[in-house]
Amino acid sequence: MKFWSKKNIFIIICLIAILIFLATMGNSPAVEFQNSDLKYSKPSTHHIFGNDSLGRDLFIRIVYATKNAISIALYSILTCVFIATIYGAYAGYASGIAEKIMVMIMNIIGSIPDFLIAIFLMMFFNNIGLKNNNGSLFGIFGTLVIVSWIPVARVIKNETKKIMNNDYILYSKLKGAKFFHIFFHHIIPNIKNTIIILVIQRVPSAIFLEAFLSFIGIGLQPPIPSLGKMISEGIKTARLYPHLLIIPSICLILIILIFNIIGEVLIKKLNDEELKNE
Repeated sequence: MKFWSKKNIFIIICLIAILIFLATMGNSPAVEFQNSDLKYSKPSTHHIFGNDSLGRDLFIRIVYATKNAISIALYSILTCVFIATIYGAYAGYASGIAEKIMVMIMNIIGSIPDFLIAIFLMMFFNNIGLKNNNGSLFGIFGTLVIVSWIPVARVIKNETKKIMNNDYILYSKLKGAKFFHIFFHHIIPNIKNTIIILVIQRVPSAIFLEAFLSFIGIGLQPPIPSLGKMISEGIKTARLYPHLLIIPSICLILIILIFNIIGEVLIKKLNDEELKNE
Protein backbone atom coordinates (compact mmCIF):
# COMPACT_ATOMS: atom_id res chain seq x y z
CA MET A 1 0.00 0.00 0.00
CA LYS A 2 1.32 3.40 -0.99
CA PHE A 3 1.94 5.97 1.73
CA TRP A 4 0.01 8.56 -0.27
CA SER A 5 -3.16 6.47 -0.29
CA LYS A 6 -6.58 8.04 0.21
CA LYS A 7 -6.82 6.49 3.68
CA ASN A 8 -3.55 8.04 4.84
CA ILE A 9 -4.43 11.41 3.33
CA PHE A 10 -7.80 11.28 5.16
CA ILE A 11 -6.00 10.56 8.45
CA ILE A 12 -3.66 13.51 7.86
CA ILE A 13 -6.61 15.81 7.11
CA CYS A 14 -8.21 14.72 10.40
CA LEU A 15 -4.95 15.49 12.22
CA ILE A 16 -4.89 18.94 10.61
CA ALA A 17 -8.45 19.56 11.81
CA ILE A 18 -7.49 18.54 15.36
CA LEU A 19 -4.43 20.81 15.33
CA ILE A 20 -6.47 23.75 14.01
CA PHE A 21 -9.06 23.11 16.74
CA LEU A 22 -6.36 23.08 19.41
CA ALA A 23 -4.80 26.25 17.99
CA THR A 24 -8.07 28.18 18.21
CA MET A 25 -9.18 27.04 21.66
CA GLY A 26 -9.31 29.66 24.37
CA ASN A 27 -7.62 29.36 27.72
CA SER A 28 -9.32 27.46 30.51
CA PRO A 29 -9.11 27.91 34.31
CA ALA A 30 -8.64 24.13 34.51
CA VAL A 31 -5.10 24.56 33.18
CA GLU A 32 -3.95 25.99 36.51
CA PHE A 33 -6.33 24.11 38.81
CA GLN A 34 -4.20 22.67 41.61
CA ASN A 35 -5.04 19.77 43.90
CA SER A 36 -2.41 18.98 46.50
CA ASP A 37 -3.91 15.51 47.04
CA LEU A 38 -3.08 14.58 43.44
CA LYS A 39 0.57 15.63 43.34
CA TYR A 40 2.65 13.33 41.12
CA SER A 41 -0.36 11.05 40.50
CA LYS A 42 0.25 8.48 37.80
CA PRO A 43 -2.04 8.11 34.76
CA SER A 44 -5.51 6.86 35.67
CA THR A 45 -9.05 6.75 34.28
CA HIS A 46 -9.79 10.17 35.82
CA HIS A 47 -6.48 11.76 34.76
CA ILE A 48 -5.27 9.89 31.70
CA PHE A 49 -1.83 11.55 31.70
CA GLY A 50 -1.54 11.84 35.48
CA ASN A 51 -0.81 15.01 37.48
CA ASP A 52 2.26 17.20 37.90
CA SER A 53 4.13 18.43 40.99
CA LEU A 54 1.31 20.87 41.84
CA GLY A 55 -1.50 18.40 41.27
CA ARG A 56 -2.51 19.91 37.92
CA ASP A 57 -4.01 17.66 35.26
CA LEU A 58 -1.22 16.89 32.78
CA PHE A 59 -3.57 16.13 29.88
CA ILE A 60 -5.22 19.57 30.06
CA ARG A 61 -1.85 21.29 30.31
CA ILE A 62 -0.49 19.37 27.31
CA VAL A 63 -3.57 20.30 25.25
CA TYR A 64 -3.03 24.00 25.94
CA ALA A 65 0.74 23.72 25.58
CA THR A 66 0.11 22.21 22.14
CA LYS A 67 -2.28 25.05 21.33
CA ASN A 68 0.35 27.61 22.37
CA ALA A 69 3.12 25.92 20.37
CA ILE A 70 1.03 25.68 17.19
CA SER A 71 -0.40 29.20 17.48
CA ILE A 72 2.98 30.84 18.11
CA ALA A 73 4.66 28.83 15.33
CA LEU A 74 1.95 29.54 12.74
CA TYR A 75 1.60 33.26 13.46
CA SER A 76 5.35 33.86 13.68
CA ILE A 77 6.14 31.93 10.48
CA LEU A 78 3.36 33.66 8.53
CA THR A 79 4.69 37.04 9.70
CA CYS A 80 8.26 35.98 8.94
CA VAL A 81 7.37 34.79 5.42
CA PHE A 82 5.45 38.02 4.73
CA ILE A 83 8.48 40.15 5.68
CA ALA A 84 11.03 37.85 4.05
CA THR A 85 9.05 37.64 0.81
CA ILE A 86 9.06 41.41 0.35
CA TYR A 87 12.73 41.71 1.34
CA GLY A 88 13.89 38.73 -0.72
CA ALA A 89 11.84 39.76 -3.76
CA TYR A 90 13.27 43.27 -3.69
CA ALA A 91 16.80 41.90 -3.28
CA GLY A 92 16.21 39.77 -6.38
CA TYR A 93 14.59 42.68 -8.22
CA ALA A 94 17.24 45.25 -7.34
CA SER A 95 20.73 45.44 -8.80
CA GLY A 96 24.02 47.15 -8.06
CA ILE A 97 24.76 48.53 -4.60
CA ALA A 98 21.21 47.98 -3.24
CA GLU A 99 21.38 44.26 -3.99
CA LYS A 100 24.90 43.91 -2.57
CA ILE A 101 23.94 45.63 0.71
CA MET A 102 20.80 43.51 1.13
CA VAL A 103 22.72 40.30 0.42
CA MET A 104 25.51 41.35 2.81
CA ILE A 105 22.94 41.90 5.59
CA MET A 106 21.52 38.41 5.01
CA ASN A 107 25.01 36.86 4.97
CA ILE A 108 26.07 38.58 8.21
CA ILE A 109 22.93 37.62 10.15
CA GLY A 110 22.80 34.17 8.52
CA SER A 111 26.35 33.38 9.64
CA ILE A 112 25.24 33.41 13.30
CA PRO A 113 23.66 30.13 14.52
CA ASP A 114 19.89 30.36 15.02
CA PHE A 115 20.03 29.14 18.61
CA LEU A 116 22.55 31.82 19.61
CA ILE A 117 20.39 34.56 18.07
CA ALA A 118 17.29 33.13 19.77
CA ILE A 119 18.96 32.95 23.19
CA PHE A 120 20.35 36.48 22.87
CA LEU A 121 16.97 37.90 21.78
CA MET A 122 15.02 36.17 24.56
CA MET A 123 17.52 37.37 27.17
CA PHE A 124 17.14 40.88 25.70
CA PHE A 125 13.33 40.74 25.83
CA ASN A 126 13.43 39.39 29.39
CA ASN A 127 15.87 42.10 30.52
CA ILE A 128 13.67 44.91 29.22
CA GLY A 129 10.77 43.74 31.35
CA LEU A 130 9.02 41.27 29.09
CA LYS A 131 9.34 38.28 31.41
CA ASN A 132 5.65 38.26 32.29
CA ASN A 133 2.91 36.25 30.60
CA ASN A 134 2.15 38.50 27.63
CA GLY A 135 5.76 39.63 27.45
CA SER A 136 7.09 36.09 27.04
CA LEU A 137 4.54 35.45 24.27
CA PHE A 138 5.65 38.62 22.49
CA GLY A 139 9.31 37.74 23.04
CA ILE A 140 8.91 34.23 21.59
CA PHE A 141 6.91 35.59 18.65
CA GLY A 142 9.50 38.27 17.85
CA THR A 143 12.39 35.85 18.28
CA LEU A 144 10.92 33.26 15.91
CA VAL A 145 10.25 35.93 13.27
CA ILE A 146 13.79 37.34 13.48
CA VAL A 147 15.47 33.93 13.51
CA SER A 148 13.44 32.50 10.62
CA TRP A 149 13.37 35.29 8.03
CA ILE A 150 16.94 35.00 6.68
CA PRO A 151 16.72 31.50 5.10
CA VAL A 152 13.27 32.34 3.72
CA ALA A 153 14.48 35.64 2.24
CA ARG A 154 17.43 33.88 0.57
CA VAL A 155 15.18 31.37 -1.17
CA ILE A 156 12.75 34.09 -2.30
CA LYS A 157 15.65 36.21 -3.58
CA ASN A 158 17.03 33.31 -5.65
CA GLU A 159 13.59 32.43 -7.04
CA THR A 160 12.95 36.07 -7.95
CA LYS A 161 16.33 36.35 -9.67
CA LYS A 162 15.42 33.40 -11.92
CA ILE A 163 12.36 35.13 -13.37
CA MET A 164 13.62 38.72 -13.58
CA ASN A 165 14.80 38.31 -17.21
CA ASN A 166 11.46 36.97 -18.43
CA ASP A 167 9.92 38.96 -21.28
CA TYR A 168 6.78 39.98 -19.40
CA ILE A 169 8.81 41.49 -16.54
CA LEU A 170 11.16 43.33 -18.92
CA TYR A 171 8.11 44.63 -20.77
CA SER A 172 6.58 45.87 -17.50
CA LYS A 173 9.80 47.67 -16.66
CA LEU A 174 9.88 49.34 -20.07
CA LYS A 175 6.34 50.59 -19.47
CA GLY A 176 7.52 52.17 -16.19
CA ALA A 177 6.06 49.62 -13.74
CA LYS A 178 7.36 50.01 -10.19
CA PHE A 179 8.51 47.25 -7.86
CA PHE A 180 5.20 46.59 -6.10
CA HIS A 181 3.31 46.33 -9.40
CA ILE A 182 5.80 43.72 -10.62
CA PHE A 183 5.81 42.10 -7.17
CA PHE A 184 2.05 41.51 -7.02
CA HIS A 185 1.40 40.86 -10.73
CA HIS A 186 4.44 38.81 -11.77
CA ILE A 187 6.68 37.72 -8.87
CA ILE A 188 4.05 36.41 -6.43
CA PRO A 189 2.13 34.34 -9.04
CA ASN A 190 5.40 32.66 -10.06
CA ILE A 191 6.70 31.87 -6.57
CA LYS A 192 3.46 31.22 -4.67
CA ASN A 193 4.16 27.47 -4.45
CA THR A 194 7.64 28.19 -3.11
CA ILE A 195 6.13 30.45 -0.44
CA ILE A 196 3.65 27.75 0.63
CA ILE A 197 6.43 25.17 0.86
CA LEU A 198 8.58 27.55 2.94
CA VAL A 199 5.73 28.08 5.42
CA ILE A 200 5.18 24.33 5.73
CA GLN A 201 8.88 23.58 6.20
CA ARG A 202 9.50 26.27 8.83
CA VAL A 203 6.59 25.46 11.19
CA PRO A 204 8.12 22.27 12.74
CA SER A 205 11.44 24.04 13.39
CA ALA A 206 9.56 26.98 14.98
CA ILE A 207 7.69 24.57 17.29
CA PHE A 208 10.97 22.92 18.29
CA LEU A 209 12.71 26.27 18.88
CA GLU A 210 9.86 27.48 21.12
CA ALA A 211 10.10 24.24 23.12
CA PHE A 212 13.89 24.54 23.37
CA LEU A 213 13.76 28.14 24.66
CA SER A 214 11.12 27.18 27.23
CA PHE A 215 13.19 24.11 28.17
CA ILE A 216 16.21 26.23 29.10
CA GLY A 217 14.00 28.69 31.02
CA ILE A 218 13.94 31.77 28.79
CA GLY A 219 10.87 30.98 26.70
CA LEU A 220 7.23 30.97 27.79
CA GLN A 221 6.94 31.81 31.47
CA PRO A 222 4.58 30.16 34.00
CA PRO A 223 1.64 29.88 34.23
CA ILE A 224 1.56 29.64 30.40
CA PRO A 225 1.86 25.92 29.59
CA SER A 226 4.76 24.87 27.36
CA LEU A 227 5.90 21.39 26.36
CA GLY A 228 9.53 22.46 26.68
CA LYS A 229 8.97 23.65 30.26
CA MET A 230 7.13 20.44 31.12
CA ILE A 231 10.00 18.35 29.77
CA SER A 232 12.47 20.43 31.78
CA GLU A 233 10.46 19.91 34.97
CA GLY A 234 9.97 16.22 34.16
CA ILE A 235 13.73 15.62 33.99
CA LYS A 236 14.07 16.61 37.66
CA THR A 237 11.72 13.83 38.80
CA ALA A 238 12.25 11.34 35.95
CA ARG A 239 13.41 8.50 38.20
CA LEU A 240 10.41 8.57 40.51
CA TYR A 241 7.75 9.89 38.13
CA PRO A 242 8.83 9.07 34.57
CA HIS A 243 5.41 9.94 33.09
CA LEU A 244 6.09 13.65 33.71
CA LEU A 245 9.02 13.42 31.27
CA ILE A 246 7.93 10.72 28.83
CA ILE A 247 4.42 11.97 27.99
CA PRO A 248 5.31 15.61 27.13
CA SER A 249 8.35 14.38 25.17
CA ILE A 250 6.25 11.98 23.10
CA CYS A 251 3.65 14.71 22.48
CA LEU A 252 6.33 17.13 21.22
CA ILE A 253 7.78 14.48 18.91
CA LEU A 254 4.32 13.64 17.55
CA ILE A 255 3.44 17.29 16.86
CA ILE A 256 6.66 17.83 14.91
CA LEU A 257 6.20 14.50 13.11
CA ILE A 258 2.59 15.35 12.15
CA PHE A 259 3.60 18.69 10.67
CA ASN A 260 6.44 17.04 8.75
CA ILE A 261 4.01 14.48 7.31
CA ILE A 262 1.55 17.23 6.41
CA GLY A 263 4.41 19.09 4.75
CA GLU A 264 5.44 16.07 2.70
CA VAL A 265 1.87 15.54 1.48
CA LEU A 266 1.37 19.17 0.47
CA ILE A 267 4.80 19.52 -1.13
CA LYS A 268 4.22 16.35 -3.19
CA LYS A 269 0.82 17.71 -4.23
CA LEU A 270 2.31 21.06 -5.29
CA ASN A 271 5.15 19.37 -7.19
CA ASP A 272 2.66 17.14 -9.01
CA GLU A 273 0.62 20.19 -10.01
CA GLU A 274 3.74 21.93 -11.36
CA LEU A 275 4.64 18.86 -13.44
CA LYS A 276 1.11 18.75 -14.88
CA ASN A 277 1.25 22.45 -15.78
CA GLU A 278 4.56 21.94 -17.56
